[in-house]
Amino acid sequence: MGTRSIIAIPDNDTYKGRYCHWDGYPSHMGHALCAIVNRDGIAYARQILTADTYGWSTISASTPSILGVTPDPDAPYGSAERLAADYELEDRFAVITGYGIGYTDTETVGLDGQPYQQTAESEWYGPDADCWQEWIYVLRDEGLEVLDASGFSYGVFAYDDPHADFAACEDRNDEEVA
Repeated sequence: MGTRSIIAIPDNDTYKGRYCHWDGYPSHMGHALCAIVNRDGIAYARQILTADTYGWSTISASTPSILGVTPDPDAPYGSAERLAADYELEDRFAVITGYGIGYTDTETVGLDGQPYQQTAESEWYGPDADCWQEWIYVLRDEGLEVLDASGFSYGVFAYDDPHADFAACEDRNDEEVA
C-alpha cells in the first residue's frame, strides 16, 4: 500500500498541490524534495513537480534517464534498464529524469474495463482534499513545510540542511495515532 502525499505550492494563505501515490513518508519525501530543490532551484522544482506534471507515482531525485536504454525486466530495481522495462508500454506514466515517475494525462482503461483519465491539469489538491493523503509537502520559498493529514504543521525545514530530521515527523505522528 502506498503512503500517499501531496506535493504543493503556496496559494495565497493556503496551498494547492499534486497527488503522489508511493513513498510519501517524510524520511523519504522530505530528503528527495530537498535534494531536487538544492539541485535545480525552487522555481524549476515547482514547475516540474506541480505545473508540468499533474500527479506522481513516486518521486526520487536519482531517477535515471531511460532515453536510448534497452529495456531489461531482470535488471536491478531502480536501474534505467529496469525502469525502461517497467514503463515502456505504460502511456499513463512518464519517467522524468531526476524527479520520478509522473502521471500523464493519457486516458487509460481501468480494471473494470471503463476508460478513465489518471490525472488532469485542472486537478489540484488543497486543504480540503480527500485523496487519502497522509502527508503534505509545501514548497515554500524559505523551506519545505511538512504537514500531516489533519493539517498539523511539523515546521519548515531549510532545503540545504543536511541534518533535517524528517523521521521525527513520523515518530510524532505515530505517537498521536497510538
